[in-house]
Amino acid sequence: MLLKKQFTILALDDSPEDQETYRRFLRDQTDSYDIHAAYYAAEGLQFCETQWPDLIILDFLMPDLNGIQFIDALQENAKGRALPAILALTGQGNEEVAVTLMKKGVQDYLIKRKLTKRNFQLTVQRILEQVQLKQSLKIQQQWQQVLSEVALRIRRSLNIVEVLDTAVQEVKQFLNCDRVVVYQFEKNWAGNVVAEAVDLPWKRSLGVQVIDTCFQETEGRLYRQGCQKVIDDIYQAGLSECYISLLEDFQVRAAIVVPILLTPDNADELPRLWGLLIAHQCQNTRQWVDGSVLFLDQLSVQLAIAIQQAELLQRLNQELEQRAQAERDLRKQTQGQERLIQELAKTTTLLEQRNRDLDLFVSIASHDLRAPLRAIKNLATWLSEDLEAVLTPDAQQQFKLLRSRVQHMEALLNDLLQYARIGRVEDSTTNVCVTDLLNEVVSGLEIPPTFTIQIAPNMPELVTRRTALEQVFTNLINNAIKHHTREDGRVEIAATLEGEVYRFDVVDDGPGIAPEYHQRVFEIFRTLTNISNNDSTGIGLAIVKKLIELQGGTISLESEVGRGTTFRFTWPP
Repeated sequence: MLLKKQFTILALDDSPEDQETYRRFLRDQTDSYDIHAAYYAAEGLQFCETQWPDLIILDFLMPDLNGIQFIDALQENAKGRALPAILALTGQGNEEVAVTLMKKGVQDYLIKRKLTKRNFQLTVQRILEQVQLKQSLKIQQQWQQVLSEVALRIRRSLNIVEVLDTAVQEVKQFLNCDRVVVYQFEKNWAGNVVAEAVDLPWKRSLGVQVIDTCFQETEGRLYRQGCQKVIDDIYQAGLSECYISLLEDFQVRAAIVVPILLTPDNADELPRLWGLLIAHQCQNTRQWVDGSVLFLDQLSVQLAIAIQQAELLQRLNQELEQRAQAERDLRKQTQGQERLIQELAKTTTLLEQRNRDLDLFVSIASHDLRAPLRAIKNLATWLSEDLEAVLTPDAQQQFKLLRSRVQHMEALLNDLLQYARIGRVEDSTTNVCVTDLLNEVVSGLEIPPTFTIQIAPNMPELVTRRTALEQVFTNLINNAIKHHTREDGRVEIAATLEGEVYRFDVVDDGPGIAPEYHQRVFEIFRTLTNISNNDSTGIGLAIVKKLIELQGGTISLESEVGRGTTFRFTWPP
């Protein structure tokens, strides 16, 4: 959320004593109010021409205009802008006047002779909280619109130049700053401005190579760790002389610098610092609102995704071109059977490489999805901690629900990865005692003390892929426990030799499954319970089905509502 660091308040009252009272009450409450006094309505209107306040404290009876006349004049001068919040004050209570003022858009109405420090402070605080909420909602809508625009551009085009140009233009308009640039590092830690949005008369920097000795000495260590830099005034931020000189060359007085980090191939490595997303204020110093950094940080994640996709596509295109050239050369050099053999080998190699590329893509996509989830989870935690004193119980519950949904999404990603890797990871066969395997599975599950797991005594020994069979039993037994409606439930596991395969039955006495869902439960993302009350991702039975079918087996279920469920699958010996 974008939070203002200071509110501008215009106190419009012809009484110096009342003006001093307002000022004293407000200053006793907080130092985040910038208070201005006006003793005539005309003086107040003149102030609003140069500075639009967040709140106007309005004495209804002014020497030149009354409160309604002042609001009408302010509305005429607003030029389409929403009026500031208004707190009306009057010496005498008049219900008709109060109703008229409320219809004009006044937020609240107080009687001077009943005015106390507490009711005045609480009223001002409540009004400004409403102002802040409206401003925050409006800015968040604009924020999401910019992020959506960039994300849409990424989906529509892998042209990174087009994506970056769109991003800097949108950011500049959203932050209303003088310049926004994307800066890309080279191998020697020099770099170039590769995208820019800038107003005249400020110096253009697009295509300019920048050599910053600080980067060459530290290799951008702090930025590689995800740190941002917020500078309200380059002369008051404790910057080195060389850094100040560099910023002066580009006429910068205030700036925000956010790293653009690409996910490394090796999880043990730091993210790769591709470049920086930078916002400049050139005309004057600027006190950046808190949410500006958060906005740029989230946008940098979107840009990192676009850059990583573009780099991956470029590598794939280069590899495809190399392979295509090799195939052309091969066709020229070989004939007959030799040519067919060589082309078959080439096709096999290409297929293996495609499989590796697909594995790489799944891994990269997983990291790129986890990064914003971690950011959302951290932001929710920080916000709930920082705002704990002012959050309502409902708001605290919403933050808790947000963190729960993020945790569910992380579990969903893990299950998706597991599902995508089935059949792609080597799992050698070994001798498996099914009784021992089931005992290990049961000991690893969280089972209520009154729950019974019954394993039949005639379990076979198989030469099979142990991990796959373990995953099947784990999912089926865990589902029977998790979806049971009683603490004293029962699960029975039996085995029967049918021809050349074994048939395993996992039977529970749970709530059962209606016939119309018997096939749908094996579909990916299908769960029969609300995710708000269940940690199921809807992928477990899809994983089970895929594992069994890869072994050449089949799975089915028998169930009636209220009479338990039997999952029956076959497995080769």
